[in-house]
Amino acid sequence: MKQMPVNTAVEGAEGVENAAGGRPVGGVPVGVGMFKLEIFIPAAHFEALREALRSAGAGASEKYDGALNYSPVKGCWRPLAGANPYHGEVGVLCEADEYKVEVRCPIEKLEETVKAIRAVHPYEEPVINVIPLVF
Repeated sequence: MKQMPVNTAVEGAEGVENAAGGRPVGGVPVGVGMFKLEIFIPAAHFEALREALRSAGAGASEKYDGALNYSPVKGCWRPLAGANPYHGEVGVLCEADEYKVEVRCPIEKLEETVKAIRAVHPYEEPVINVIPLVF
């Protein structure tokens, strides 16, 4: 299965050191140590995603873990030739109910968290938006 890149809100800052120990992470500007992840997933896969996020350390703070938000949304897409869609037919515009899951993730857990999301997500090209939080 082809791995698609994660969508990031930061472009063109390759090699810039970040706030988590100065380790370069592609596209991460100085001062970013926390990210908001947005994941779109069928409701039937939500519980597996929630556990994967918690196990990877996303949504954790000093006194809590498993903190996230989710809300129902409607997704639309059209699978193109060569696609193997989880839902829908090649060449036909599709739509389905999904959850939009939002969770905070520290930079040191980001790579592990994205791998955990991909491991439980049914789509061949899951939408994982990675948004840097500057505060």
